[in-house]
Amino acid sequence: MMSQARSRILACKKILKTGLWNSWPHSTVLCCFIYRTYDKEDGQDLIFQHIYQNEAGREHPEPQMLKDRAFLSNFKAENAAYDIILVLNYSPCHLRADKLIGFYKEYKTLYSINSFEIRFSQLYITYSSPSEEVKERNKKVLRICSWQE
Repeated sequence: MMSQARSRILACKKILKTGLWNSWPHSTVLCCFIYRTYDKEDGQDLIFQHIYQNEAGREHPEPQMLKDRAFLSNFKAENAAYDIILVLNYSPCHLRADKLIGFYKEYKTLYSINSFEIRFSQLYITYSSPSEEVKERNKKVLRICSWQE
């Protein structure tokens, strides 16, 4: 029987691989993990894991997650701190990245969010010889996704 940790790692690897080899996925996949810590000596507990996905032309998974009551209901424990890890098959577009960082800035103190990581295998917009506008947009996405205070 496969452990939960191993199955999560395999799911993340599968998601990350969908953006490789010039084979763009037909949907965006976001895997969200929330870890809760009461005391550093006790370690972290995985309290939430969910995969959000869209098909072409439907709502992106980032706003799906931010509106999901199941996601938002995890931040209620007193004296707890939280770490959020998002794994995507490619980076959020600059608009969705702004929304994710807005969520973090707005709720980091209220929800005691220690860290908010965005991991992805490929940039959302890539071309063999991108225009200056596309290069600047990609730089903005990378700055937002690797943003730290």
